[in-house]
Amino acid sequence: MHTHAQANPFRSRVVAITVAVVAFCAVMLGAATPAFAHDQLVGTEVISGTDGKAQAVQLSFNNKLIELGAEFVIVDAAGTSVTDGTPEISGMDVRQAVQAGLAPGVYNVAWHVVSSDGHPIEGAFGLEIAADGSGMAIDAATNEPDPQHAEDESVTEGKAPAEGLSTGAIIAISVGGVLVLVGAIVTIIVGQRRRAQGMQ
Repeated sequence: MHTHAQANPFRSRVVAITVAVVAFCAVMLGAATPAFAHDQLVGTEVISGTDGKAQAVQLSFNNKLIELGAEFVIVDAAGTSVTDGTPEISGMDVRQAVQAGLAPGVYNVAWHVVSSDGHPIEGAFGLEIAADGSGMAIDAATNEPDPQHAEDESVTEGKAPAEGLSTGAIIAISVGGVLVLVGAIVTIIVGQRRRAQGMQ
């Protein structure tokens, strides 16, 4: 009976410490998740009318956007706005119309939308209008078409800057930490029980 009475406090201590460790890891993983939850831009397209001339620019994301706070600024070399109306959000797409009959040249486009997780994301690119009135998205830095770079930008544009380790690394470290802590707890408890039994 004396041995059983001694074992109960140890068992309670194991449960309490284990619960604390699990709760701590859950909080840490939960805190790391928002950094990777922002929606990502997956496509940039210039919408043309039946006459082949540019009518709008459209951005596509991997999640439905919040229909609030979307904004586009599209200006020519002189800084004159060429947008027509306000952005239209439809699920994962947001479209901004441009004025009809844009003159050939390069226009700067800056955009701002609200991610499905409530965080704002933004970016910029160039809009090049050809002599026939058709348009194409180009890199904002060089103002030159670069298909490979455009493909890379379609994946990374609008993504929040990575802070610290990746999700996989955080999970691996957290799981490893749990195993180490649990092992340490078991070692301490076993040692205490052996000392208690030796004192009987």
